[in-house]
Amino acid sequence: MQENSSGAPVTFSRVLGKGDLLASSVGLIIGAGIITLTGIAIDMTGRSIGIAFILAALITVVSNYPFAYASGTVRLSGGQYTQMALFAPKLITGIYIWVNAFAVIALAMYGISFAEYLLDLVPLA
Repeated sequence: MQENSSGAPVTFSRVLGKGDLLASSVGLIIGAGIITLTGIAIDMTGRSIGIAFILAALITVVSNYPFAYASGTVRLSGGQYTQMALFAPKLITGIYIWVNAFAVIALAMYGISFAEYLLDLVPLA
């Protein structure tokens, strides 16, 4: 257990609340979607970038609503894969896990975009 400067023990709450999870989700959305992909989206949509972002937000909410509903109703260990395995056929569950695997691999976009921004700020060559 850690102690503060007065020598009293410090305890940490190791529970994430709804606000913590919401803040993390909003940060991921802003970091991955809005900041890193705005240039590409403008290239693809032109002046309709606002409409494209609103449409993408609506699609995301609609596609994740069943998971949120099931998570609030049934307690399962194993996350969304367990939910899919319980409620969907094996083929759909298999497709879901492949899509999810590629989505996790796409997280490398964070590192690539950070490196590009850093090189713009601090040129190495």
